[in-house]
Formats: sequence, structure tokens, C-alpha cells
Amino acid sequence: MIPTMSFMRRRIGSHAAILISFVAGLAAYGCGGGSDTNTGPGNNNPPPPPTPAQTAAPVITSVAWVQEAGCVAGTAGPVTITTTATDTDTPVANLSFTGTVTSCTPAISMATATVTCPQTGLYQGSVTVTDPESNSDAQSFSFGPCEEGSAP
Repeated sequence: MIPTMSFMRRRIGSHAAILISFVAGLAAYGCGGGSDTNTGPGNNNPPPPPTPAQTAAPVITSVAWVQEAGCVAGTAGPVTITTTATDTDTPVANLSFTGTVTSCTPAISMATATVTCPQTGLYQGSVTVTDPESNSDAQSFSFGPCEEGSAP
């Protein structure tokens, strides 16, 4: 007996439905189930890197300068420059201090630095404090011959 067309359609139709369901399930599993994670079987892409955390910048609370005892205007002498800074997520020992004072040497390279100035005019200075994440704060200051003081 030869099967009728309607019997064959039902039989092929039910197998086709099962086969289509199976293939669709494999495709969804292999593609991560439609999620955006880009991970899972069949996907060799690593997950995206985490977003870097925001870090706090250092804050200069004071730049003070003190002249050597017996300072004489017109005679070169040492000036001690002390920069005080804080950083909520970095120890002060891990901060970098840099700066200059016009006509004075050497450059500022630490929290307390001694520079030699000619003591003949107005001196403009600037100090920058930087943390390991490259966040920074800067403070400008100025002083005249044999003057002491602080900023801000």
C-alpha cells in the first residue's frame, strides 16, 4: 500500500518541526542564547576589560618658603620651599613633586626642596604634585628678596 499524501505531509511535518526546534536550540546555545556577553561555547572572544576606576587627585594645601637666617638682599642664598599635599587614595610618599622658581636653582623635585636665589628681585614659582595615576594639582607662588610666606 502506498501512503497517501496527507499521511506523508503529517509525518514529514512532525519530523521537520522537531528538526527545526533542535537546530534553533543549537543555534541559540552556540550564540550565547542571544545575550550580549560574547562568551560561551563557540565564541572565542574574551569578555571586555573592566572600566578603570576613577581615582582622586592630590590636593596641595600649602606651599611655604623660608629664607636662610641672616638673608641679605643682593646676596645669593638658600630658600627652603615646602609643599604640603594630601591624596585620599595615595600615600604622600608615593606622590611626585616637581616645580621651578625663576632665576633660582635647582628645580624643585621633592616635598621639601632647597633652591638658591640671587635675592635681587621678585621670584615666581610653581609646584605640581602628581599621583601614580597621573592626577595632579598645581600651585603658583611668588616672593621677593629675603621674604618668607606661604600660598595659598
